[in-house]
Amino acid sequence: LDTASAHAAERMDAGEGGWAVFVAGTTDAANALCLFVAQPDGTVLKVFATGEVVPNAGGGTISGFQVARVNAAGQILAEVSITGDGSARTFGLLTAQVVAGLVTSKVDLVYHLDDVSASGVSGVLTDIDETRITFLDNGRTTFGGTTNDPAEAVWIVNLDGSGLDSLIATGDALPDLPGPSVVCNDLRAFAVSKNGAGFGFVADVGGVFEDRLYVGPTTSSLLYEVASDGNALPGGGTVLEIHGGGPLLVFNNSVVLWKAVGNGLVPDDVILAGSSLEPYIELARSGDLAPGLGGSFGELDLLAHRGECQLPEIKAEIFGAPSGADFATYIVGSGAPFLSVFEGRPAPPDFGQVTPFSDQLPGLSAPGTFDIASDGAFGFAGLMQNGASGMFWIVPGCGTFTLAASGGTIPGGGDTFGAFSPQATHTTHNDIVVFRALLVTAGSGLFRQYAP
Repeated sequence: LDTASAHAAERMDAGEGGWAVFVAGTTDAANALCLFVAQPDGTVLKVFATGEVVPNAGGGTISGFQVARVNAAGQILAEVSITGDGSARTFGLLTAQVVAGLVTSKVDLVYHLDDVSASGVSGVLTDIDETRITFLDNGRTTFGGTTNDPAEAVWIVNLDGSGLDSLIATGDALPDLPGPSVVCNDLRAFAVSKNGAGFGFVADVGGVFEDRLYVGPTTSSLLYEVASDGNALPGGGTVLEIHGGGPLLVFNNSVVLWKAVGNGLVPDDVILAGSSLEPYIELARSGDLAPGLGGSFGELDLLAHRGECQLPEIKAEIFGAPSGADFATYIVGSGAPFLSVFEGRPAPPDFGQVTPFSDQLPGLSAPGTFDIASDGAFGFAGLMQNGASGMFWIVPGCGTFTLAASGGTIPGGGDTFGAFSPQATHTTHNDIVVFRALLVTAGSGLFRQYAP
């Protein structure tokens, strides 16, 4: 199993309804490396394999996998590397579907060196940004990339490869009310809503207040400014950086949740929520009281969320807590932040050991993975203060559960879980957590917890 490569986290995914995809090697030379899909009933199917001729290309074959995604309809997205193509293409985005237990409808969405001028961006595709790939519930894909124009852009495309269209690109005019317009010089961040109807992005437009946050529908060219460098903050001071790093979370109603940086004493991280119609509000800020622990917030970061998340969560550095805790996660919303996981929190009873969590949750916000499901469930790895470790799942309204513990027996027996620290790879969706684990005998394994 893929546990150590640069794309390890990006080459696995969980889909609603119990679907999972992953990349693994086999002992069959004809299928040396494959992308597999696990159906809700646990049946595993091969989707793509190295050496397989890619659809609609000049003899090129798959030589590797960079990204794997799956949705609730059993539709699969893969970014593949290509060798031997007659047109010198070296990568592409492919899709497939599982229908009645069979892998069908393998098609290409876009290839390296494809002319994308019809999408509204001139030139040919020269690179894809894996961090901006989103596979939507309706089978459409958004992806970022660059052309030889040169231009940087984010596109949207249908499941069958039709309808390629640019959502935003460098050089595009952006609204600058009450002025005429400004120009997008660079794309700092991008996200799309769960239903695919809206998107948000941060653009560098130059000038004194160079970065701005915009939202818009995917079906038209209309764009609306939400916030900008230099804006006033509700809690005092002004915005130093409108995008302080990390993800944007764009909701179906065009509300955006994001992290900014204020101009106060460092750190001055601010978690904001707003839209083009309603003024943004502060959900949490460095220096605020840390509820449930005492002390105050230091650095703040959003965790990685699935779209339309009901219970967004942040990780927080804690200063001055009487317990000595220096790390916690909090659910944020319209009220005060709600304490979730923290250094010193007791392990759940089914962990089998009386020991509290440390300040280490390995694998949080790894590229291409999701910590928090749309329904607010939180899947995470934790290192305990006695040196043990495990995989855990907080399910709203149900409780906190141990999925696996270091030293515990794997499902079905025959092997033992290794450590989940200092590295862990896991991803979460509604009713499902998929995680890789080190094993004492077999080396590694991939596990799914599905609770419909």
